[in-house]
Amino acid sequence: MQYQQVITPNPNVACTPGWCLTYVDNAFALAAHGKTQNYPTAVSAWNASRTKHVDRNFPANCWVPVWFTLEGNAAGHVAILAPDGAVWSSSHPTKRTPVQHGSLKDIVAYYGSLGLSYLGWTEDVGGIAVVKEEEMIKDTDNEYARWEKLGWHVRGRHLTRDEFRNVAVGGTWLRAVEVLSDDPEADQALKDQELGQLARRDNWEGQIWGLIDQLKAVPADTSDAEKKLKAIKDALDIK
Repeated sequence: MQYQQVITPNPNVACTPGWCLTYVDNAFALAAHGKTQNYPTAVSAWNASRTKHVDRNFPANCWVPVWFTLEGNAAGHVAILAPDGAVWSSSHPTKRTPVQHGSLKDIVAYYGSLGLSYLGWTEDVGGIAVVKEEEMIKDTDNEYARWEKLGWHVRGRHLTRDEFRNVAVGGTWLRAVEVLSDDPEADQALKDQELGQLARRDNWEGQIWGLIDQLKAVPADTSDAEKKLKAIKDALDIK
């Protein structure tokens, strides 16, 4: 399963000791993204989430909220897991700057006897998605038709169902575009398109017929017209 970042946080925003959920909200700038549901504690926000994951299978290259319980404190705790595994948190009891812990293990050790225990991670905070699952390509007629049409535009030829199954099915659409475009065949198709646009813009067809008419009308002196006609034919690779 692959995810993409919907909102990238700024983990260096100021925080208030004891207000971990507010810190996470501000880091993700959720108010600017339409967040209206404000929960009183981290645990209440965790319980309300419909995207809970009680595992450590964190999405690659994404920032996600991570949630914890605290012994003797029903409010719990929430922090932000970075793509490199660091955990940003309003951990310090007096400072208004967040602490960058090296890992989940490090933040648990930092809290020590306060009894911080990992609950899981979510795709949202307060109902606002910060990551979302990427659409995976399936082996259906509709998806193949979309990919095959894209292939016409990028590669300039019909792409078979077997090619679709071998390089596209099971991946993301971003990956499919990369496969189609990062190829010598796509480079050649682009050159062909550019040549066709030049021919249309300069009206090569009209020029050819005009030069042919000149050759017919003035058979005694055709050198200049023949040179122009040859240049156009060479550009079009006409034998």
